[in-house]
Parts: sequence; C-alpha cells; structure tokens
Amino acid sequence: MTEAEWLSEPNFVLHVQHVEPKASARKLRLLAAGFCRAAGPILDHPELLAAVETIESYADGAVAAAELEKARSHARIVAVQAYEDYVRWAEGKEGERAAANPMVRHQVAWAVAFAATTPLPVAAVGTRVGEATAQPAGAPDMLAAPVVSPEFLGTLRAVVWDAFGNPFRPVAFASKWRTDEAVALATAMYESRDFAKMPALADALQKAGCDSGAVLAHCRSGGPHFRGCWVLDGVLGKE
Repeated sequence: MTEAEWLSEPNFVLHVQHVEPKASARKLRLLAAGFCRAAGPILDHPELLAAVETIESYADGAVAAAELEKARSHARIVAVQAYEDYVRWAEGKEGERAAANPMVRHQVAWAVAFAATTPLPVAAVGTRVGEATAQPAGAPDMLAAPVVSPEFLGTLRAVVWDAFGNPFRPVAFASKWRTDEAVALATAMYESRDFAKMPALADALQKAGCDSGAVLAHCRSGGPHFRGCWVLDGVLGKE
C-alpha cells in the first residue's frame, strides 16, 4: 500500500493488512476493541460491553488470559442466543416482530468474540461490526448479503487511522511534549474512555512546543478516538 492509497482507499481491510505485520499485539487487540466500540448504540448488551472492557484491559496486561477467554465465552453465548431469537423473529409475522432485528446483536456478539480470540482475526472483527450495521430492520431476505454503507466503511477506516495515524509519516514524540499537563490529560482520557478533552490536549502539547501538524490536527478532529489512539499512546509512551 502506498501513502496515497492509505489516505484514499475505502476498504479498511487493506489498511489492517498493511499495519498488521509490524504492529504490536497490544495495538492490534485495541484496534479490534475499537472496531467493536465503533458499533455505537448497537453494542448495547451488558455482557458485550463488559467483554470489550476486558479485551482492552487484557491488551494492556491488566487481566490474565483466563479473563479474556471468559469474555470470549460470554460473547459467544450472547451470539447463540441472539441467533435463536433471530430465527423466531424471521419466521414470525411482520406485525409480530420486535422492533430490532436480533441478527444485529448476533453479528456484534461475534465481533466481540473474535476480538477476544487468539490468534486475533482483526479485520474479521471490523467486518462483523459492519455487517451488524447493515442488517435490515424489516422483513429479512435470507439470501441477500448485508451491504455495509460507505459511511460506516469510512468509520471503520477511521478507527484504523486513530490507532496508527499515517504510518508513512511517523511522528517522534519529543520528551519535552510530555509535560505534567499533557500526560495528566492523556491519562484521564485513556482511563475514562472519554475523549472529549482531545482539543485541550492539543493546546497542552502546543504549549509544550509540539509543532507536528498531524498530532495537533488529530487531537482537534472530530475523531473517532479509542484506547490505542496513536496520539495518546505517543504522549503516554505506549506501543
């Protein structure tokens, strides 16, 4: 992949394939978790939300592999139950169907299960999330493959960009940028998973002498941002 392709190619899978060979296990696990979180409101089952938190904690070495396996098992159980619900939903009369298509939860649950799997099928996680967003709300067509919208494909690509920035133009984070203020802001966002203060981090970095347009622009962009964000990792010294 060339830099021009990195910036213009809509297929996020090609981006994953480009970074995967040299990326750390931590970074790839957090990328998978980021794909899951990109599902937004359809990631609504408490077991799945807890599993994604476990996946993120495992990536940072905060929990053991046994906890990751529990998360995978719980996600699989949700997936199986959702599929059973889907069969009943698909066979029911239109007026008797619940508002939500259970296949949405089925696909999201499998995405979370994949994200907790070793070896990690990173691109497959994003693909499952994309398929979840493409499920029809009404009567199902059993033979039709889900078509992911260009907008959501762009979101999945943005998740990769959040984790890796532009690998063709790597940024070396100067130690002087890591002021107490910058590190405190980055740490708070990382721990809380609330990235609303990214623009404030840009201000702190600029005040510390950061002259990287890529860093400042990423902080001031609309995101999305997740654990594993390349700027937060740079400030916190994570790989």
